[in-house]
Amino acid sequence: MLTKNRVDIVIDDDVVLCSEITRQNHKNVKIHPLLLSQADIHFIFNKHSISPTFMALFNKALETVLASGELESLFSDYISPSCTDFLD
Repeated sequence: MLTKNRVDIVIDDDVVLCSEITRQNHKNVKIHPLLLSQADIHFIFNKHSISPTFMALFNKALETVLASGELESLFSDYISPSCTDFLD
């Protein structure tokens, strides 16, 4: 919509937006450096459909991925190098 002049601005997660700009090869679209908001990512599960066992396994897997640096490795495998500035 931005490249078709139907909107003037797009607000989105910077890494996702950068990846989309790169994927669609929008050379004239740039990300503004102004940070509107920054927050941690939260996962929300329904306690009626997700078991405590699953939650324990999920939390352990998340802790392991964060501690090992595997998450950053996944970013480098799937995210364009031009977007890595937004990971800091």
